[in-house]
Amino acid sequence: MLETARALLLSSELPPHFWAEVVSTTVFLINRQPSSVLQGCTPYERLFGHPPNYSHLRCFRCACFVLLPPRERTKLTAQSVRCVFLGYSTEHKGYRCYDPAARRMRISRDVTFDESRPYYPRSSSGSSSTSADFISLLTLPLPTSHFFPPPTIPSPPLLLLLS
Repeated sequence: MLETARALLLSSELPPHFWAEVVSTTVFLINRQPSSVLQGCTPYERLFGHPPNYSHLRCFRCACFVLLPPRERTKLTAQSVRCVFLGYSTEHKGYRCYDPAARRMRISRDVTFDESRPYYPRSSSGSSSTSADFISLLTLPLPTSHFFPPPTIPSPPLLLLLS
């Protein structure tokens, strides 16, 4: 099992501090795979008496959008936040998604997945793709004040820009 988890972590290009999430997701998936030791039965089926449902399984480390709870949003703010899918919750019925902007784990059932795009880009020496869609905000340097000259013309009020 550790070899499977290590292979998943290395192939996913995730930062190393997600090791526990990788192991947890690996165990979750292994328990839903048929086993020759159990004569083709899954550990989940042996434990609960019915076969597992596979319709909720998603692509590990893909980009996803978690709907924010009403207390974290208003009419003028975003309704969802872009996260990276890391697994399945063991305590709740929901997905475990990491929000890099807030630096927190979000557990939610209201998630929209973009399984065609990984959240963290794959680093390959032969890749010439430098699309802005695949750049992680965690790897971008923070801008410093000497890169931007001070404004010489005062900015117009915000209300004028919106009307």
